Amino acid sequence: LFIVVFIVDISGIIESIKRLLWRIIAGKREYQNYRIKPFDCSLCMTFWTISLYSIYNDIDVIQSIFWGTLFAFISMFVSYLLRKIIGLIF
Repeated sequence: LFIVVFIVDISGIIESIKRLLWRIIAGKREYQNYRIKPFDCSLCMTFWTISLYSIYNDIDVIQSIFWGTLFAFISMFVSYLLRKIIGLIF
């Protein structure tokens, strides 16, 4: 959970990938921000990661969706907490 939130929200890797894709697809045109859900949304990414992992490990689909939803909403708090901690450190 912390790893997904850090990679998606804080590290900037997703933004770099989006800029690279823009440069490959659009060429020299000016960059315009766009969404590539679920990869640029920590809530979405957490939901799909936990749900697919649970289904892969033979957990019932309803339970998988429950756990994915629960952890997705917790990821909003984790994102807020990580931003505050990083703000205090730097």
